[in-house]
Amino acid sequence: MEILKPVDVDTYIRQSAKDVRPVLKSIRAIVKKMAPAAEELISYGIPTFKLDKKPLVYFAGFTSHVSLFPAISANEDFEKLFREYRTGKGTIQFPLNKPIPLELVERFVNFRLQEHTSRSDIKKASGKSSKPNSNVSKKKQAFQKLRGNETIKPNGFLTELSAPARRALANKGIDSLAALAKYSEKEIRRLHGIGKTSIPILKQALAEEGLSFAG
Repeated sequence: MEILKPVDVDTYIRQSAKDVRPVLKSIRAIVKKMAPAAEELISYGIPTFKLDKKPLVYFAGFTSHVSLFPAISANEDFEKLFREYRTGKGTIQFPLNKPIPLELVERFVNFRLQEHTSRSDIKKASGKSSKPNSNVSKKKQAFQKLRGNETIKPNGFLTELSAPARRALANKGIDSLAALAKYSEKEIRRLHGIGKTSIPILKQALAEEGLSFAG
């Protein structure tokens, strides 16, 4: 039976693995408590909170871990606190075989709120308009592919990859693990933008859903 793409966070959590659901609910509750004005939605196939129409926190559940992103860059305090959990791709991963440190989830959200406030203050000081940019951002171009009038947004596993790898898969119309499983590993390796680190990530994501490369 095909699993439909989640249309809201409740559906996403309900479709997640049973042991992941309580963790996702806890993360969601923390963000709601700390950022009550944030808008909750599904973006790129995963739960997202936006504040002032800007992404604040994304989170996603997998078989062996949960992820929080985007990580804060060029912040020494953040790096020290999350060094053990950082993957190097702008993502914080908490393994499910250990108790999830919810206090660190709170710290993560706090860092993101501070960064959001800092950027807002800079914009106000520089006198820039708060009107949204009419141009599609590079990030959205990497994630989105138009099919007729439908905008296709990829599932959460793509957020573990580098931007070139995401673009490579998007250009092939691969926006789900089911679509990925139709290709052989050799075919994926040939795609421009798929680096050496991409294949292990894709293999793990497929394995966690009981899938594998074709062939």
